[in-house]
Amino acid sequence: MKIKIPAFLNIRNEANRRSDFKGIIPKEAFNRFPQDTINSINSDAQVEFSSLFDYSKTPIIKGTATLNVTSTCMRCMEEFSYDVIANFIISPVSSEEQADNLPPEYSPLPINEFGEVNIYEGIEEELIMSIALTPKHENENCNPILEEYSTLEDDEEVQDQIDLANNPFASLNALKGKLKEK
Repeated sequence: MKIKIPAFLNIRNEANRRSDFKGIIPKEAFNRFPQDTINSINSDAQVEFSSLFDYSKTPIIKGTATLNVTSTCMRCMEEFSYDVIANFIISPVSSEEQADNLPPEYSPLPINEFGEVNIYEGIEEELIMSIALTPKHENENCNPILEEYSTLEDDEEVQDQIDLANNPFASLNALKGKLKEK
């Protein structure tokens, strides 16, 4: 059974109760993902977080979100699926000044008129910031052309020939060797 995380929470009240949440955020709630990097969202986000107060009595939620997406590999240009994992610390703020005074590892989330924050929006933002800038297969040899080149790189004789052929000063070096012999 999938339990849906509430969209809006009063983090201060939840921190007083030391509430823990574990559930999903439906993939339909995520509409700001960059279409140039993500081809599709394959699953609902698996979310787990705790509400608490930090060392300075600031209410926070601290947790992890995982979302499976499909992207195009920048090496082989084939589609592949991978998990975007975001570890986050979110704190509610009511002003720009409050947001500026938060520690750098905290993500500010604005409070609405009821003292609540939009959890879906905050977690979506964290997931977007965790997307790979250049998505690639974990297997470095996914591109057959690169695989062929990497086997050539391993062969020292071939590498020496490539270096000599690509070196515009190779002929000068040969001439220098002849001058030293005389």
